Amino acid sequence: MKIEVFIAFGSVDDDDVGINCFQRFSEQPKYTEVNPGQDALLTCKVIDKRGTCSWQKDNKPVGIYAKKYEWAARPSTPSGGSLHLDLHPPPMQIGGDCSLWIRSATLDFDDGLWECQVTASDFTTQDALTSQPVRLVVRVAPQRPRLEYEGTHVPPGHNITVDSGSLATAKCVSHYGNPPATLKWFLGDQEIEPIHLQTNITEPDNPRTWSATSVVQLTAMRERHGDILRCLAFHESYTAKSVPVEARLDIKYAPTIRLIGSPEIDLEEDKDALILRCVADANPPANPPKILSAGPDRLTTAPFISHGSKYVERGHEPRLVIDNVTYDYQGEYECRAANYINGQERVAISEPVSLQVVGAPQILRLHPSMHTVLTRRGDAATLTFIVCADPRPQRVAWEWGSLRLDAGSATDRFRADDLLQDAREDCYLSTLHIHHTNEHDARPYYLVVENERGSDRHAIQLNVEGTFSEPLEMSYLLGIAGGCLAAIFILICLCMYALRVKKCCFKGKNWKLFVYFLFFSQ
Repeated sequence: MKIEVFIAFGSVDDDDVGINCFQRFSEQPKYTEVNPGQDALLTCKVIDKRGTCSWQKDNKPVGIYAKKYEWAARPSTPSGGSLHLDLHPPPMQIGGDCSLWIRSATLDFDDGLWECQVTASDFTTQDALTSQPVRLVVRVAPQRPRLEYEGTHVPPGHNITVDSGSLATAKCVSHYGNPPATLKWFLGDQEIEPIHLQTNITEPDNPRTWSATSVVQLTAMRERHGDILRCLAFHESYTAKSVPVEARLDIKYAPTIRLIGSPEIDLEEDKDALILRCVADANPPANPPKILSAGPDRLTTAPFISHGSKYVERGHEPRLVIDNVTYDYQGEYECRAANYINGQERVAISEPVSLQVVGAPQILRLHPSMHTVLTRRGDAATLTFIVCADPRPQRVAWEWGSLRLDAGSATDRFRADDLLQDAREDCYLSTLHIHHTNEHDARPYYLVVENERGSDRHAIQLNVEGTFSEPLEMSYLLGIAGGCLAAIFILICLCMYALRVKKCCFKGKNWKLFVYFLFFSQ
């Protein structure tokens, strides 16, 4: 027999002890993280609790086990009212703490979704409770993050090499963390945004851990040469809370030249000294620059455009006007002035002016002989075009007959390479490879190029040597034979006509000699 004592300072009825109230949550479990081996408290508190508390993990019931799963507090005793002896106490008590201690948490047993549940006050009340499932995360430190560029792993401290003006795409990956690491990008000391939110997926070989991936894109500019691209992985299990991985940007760019030492005042001949230095900035380093000449007077002028180490003359007037600009005109322009002193030419060159051409793609029309490729049957053939475009082409494909092959793909005997950077700025090489050519491959092949400003299309002819050699020789022989027969027939007709009218050599007996010569000379 169980005896309970109640102290009351007035009358007590059913309403005073809340018999008619429904039980409800005052505090539900929350997302919780814990290090392996530590204890975790999942809080669950109920107002007017009359049912029985229980817990589920990943939709499976959890029992109470000493030193593993323990109640955080015992049910409370009713408060208020008079002191009395109740030999038949109610089976449930008002108020309650259903919080659960998880001792020595482990990833395999405790990481997952937890729910706090309370049974109904009685079978008629139907006030059972189930909390929202919340995750208990048992932390696991991720591996050191790694950088990838163009699908290749970049070891820590190594370079990411990219041409100036290109778009560089780098990826940062963190494996086997719980929860997944938070990834952030920095260029130098400045944080930069990824192209989209990082993606988190469970590891195939360990579904309780996560792989985090973040991708960033950078426009390769010469000003960023030597900058440090850094990915930071943040995680509570790291000793320093974050682990970095970084690489140096190696930007390839064309040379720029500075002339140092230009005098600010006039120099006196045979008295003053002059030291000039020509400094070239390039990556990779340019050859040692040279100062060719310097002169004071400008009697003649001519604009020149440079293509690498070559110069093309564009005019002889002080003012240069360019009509119908194409990508061939892109480059740096200089104005050269020259005169002669004591029989020697003196040349002065202005600071270069850069001309950048932006527009639709242009497939360069080279010499007509270069628009035909000849190969032998069974050999490989390579068809190449130079394409200039700014912005860079978004769509590149080769077409022939009813077939189409995008750049960077292959089918059967045909392979179209990705665009390769040409020596000229904003120009690229597009190449189609054909293996084991046959007679059916002899045809025109069209290169189609598009960017956001327009498109261009041009053909190159492939001839397969030996494909039509036998038919051509037979037709040639038949033509000769037919011509000879026609000539003989016409000659016989003329002879018969002359014989009939007895003209020319057919007078008297001469016609017999002529007929003899005609037939026996064949």
